[in-house]
Amino acid sequence: MEAITRPALDGWLEDLKRNLPAWQNTSLEKRLSYLRQLRKDCHRLAARWAETCCQIKGVDPKSQLAGEEWAIGPMITLRNLRLLERQLQTPLREGSRVVRSLPADSWDVLQWPILKGETWSDPDQPPALPVRGKVGLVLGAGNVSSIGATDVLYKMFMEDQVVLLKMNPVHDPLGPVLEEVFQCLIQDGFLRIVCGGADEGSLACSHPKVEALHVTGSHHTYAAIRRVANDRPITSELGCVSPVIVAPGRWSARQLSYQARHVAGMLTTNAGFNCNAAQILVTSSQWPQREAFLAEVRRALSKVPARPAYYPGALDRHANIVRSNPQAEQLGPPAPGAVCWTLVPGLSPDEDHPGFREEAFCGVLYEVALDVPYTEFLLRAADFVNEKLWGNLSCSILISREGQRTQPWRRALENLKYGAVGINIWPGLIFALVNLPWGAYPGNTPEDIQSGTGFVHNTANVGSVQKTVLYAPFYTPIRMPWQAGFARFLGLARALTDFEYHPSLKNVLKAHWEALRGGLGM
Repeated sequence: MEAITRPALDGWLEDLKRNLPAWQNTSLEKRLSYLRQLRKDCHRLAARWAETCCQIKGVDPKSQLAGEEWAIGPMITLRNLRLLERQLQTPLREGSRVVRSLPADSWDVLQWPILKGETWSDPDQPPALPVRGKVGLVLGAGNVSSIGATDVLYKMFMEDQVVLLKMNPVHDPLGPVLEEVFQCLIQDGFLRIVCGGADEGSLACSHPKVEALHVTGSHHTYAAIRRVANDRPITSELGCVSPVIVAPGRWSARQLSYQARHVAGMLTTNAGFNCNAAQILVTSSQWPQREAFLAEVRRALSKVPARPAYYPGALDRHANIVRSNPQAEQLGPPAPGAVCWTLVPGLSPDEDHPGFREEAFCGVLYEVALDVPYTEFLLRAADFVNEKLWGNLSCSILISREGQRTQPWRRALENLKYGAVGINIWPGLIFALVNLPWGAYPGNTPEDIQSGTGFVHNTANVGSVQKTVLYAPFYTPIRMPWQAGFARFLGLARALTDFEYHPSLKNVLKAHWEALRGGLGM
């Protein structure tokens, strides 16, 4: 993988520009051939991919934590590749307000039987940015290794771009692996993968031959890019102060524990370095079980070992938050180079707290209680998160069957201005499953960018996307893989990786067996 210099950049972009017409004229049959070759190479290199990311993050590649790197790297990419094959042969789905996106086929029915996903569209929203058929620059993320890969796939296969992918410096060691995975596109002159820091990234963003940009990162990064991009279109995914709305109800002890582990998993997955990590618990001060639920959240977090704070600036951000919030509770034993999972309870919805405006990105969970009657809680909570919290990428609602019968949860769902909403499910699954579009709620402007503009994934091929919704049961008798305490994530992630490469009943059963063993703590 080569580093960016001005002469090299001139040459790479000139080559991509020259090859753009050839890519645009590539037949469907040839594009499907590329996708099949990419699947072979991705599966062949999956172990090396995951092990490289384990080294970056200080994770033992033989531990259960290594399963995260299999799942959020090669597994998601393979799933994207598999679903893209069908998407390229499916007409754009326009005209329906709500489109079923999951399950998309019989394999989804077998593999994800408890999940249902919808894509909501709105034909009256502003037109998409003009990014089709361009020489594109993709600035990769430094936290989840499939982001750069799947962004490239979307930009190339759905938006007809040829692409220069600049790796995030955190993921530089992964660059050579991705070069091998994408070799068939690189050797034909349609893609280039390069490295460099902030100065080199700025050089690439300002280069006159770059016609469109896509960035995953912070809104501060977006602002810096915009200053040098000279009014070229920028699509982006920029994170969020992600809320978890806890609808009051009569929960059993098992349900309290189950959902507390769920919240803990939303925070601790990938060491807390996710744009969709839970950051704000929105509860009801009139809920008699509020304190019991918070106690279960504390218990769940205290059982999750501290993780190396591999992402730059995390230790300083965490220290500042703890210093600024005397009520902050650091849970679990500390570890060198790690931050303790931290709960900051009892924020007032009327204050202007930094936690409402700034993405923590370091394993901190705030809690704010609204003093409203049950029947008004969900609608008021939707207003609160829409108006007081920064960002509009993802949020979730935890609501029991009783709550669904007695509270206006569908109206609240309609009112939520977030691009991805999970009902009894972490919205991170919306990203991971790839069926549903991933991106901020439409309407953000360059002057008030919030969580960004544009969608990726969207393998259901839905036009005029407004938001996506993923539904799951409120309670299941076993732990789910995305909850804290799941015991066999490495085996499950490997099984899912094999399935996405080669869907078969045997591989479905292998994945379900690992999920059952892990959910029961076997």
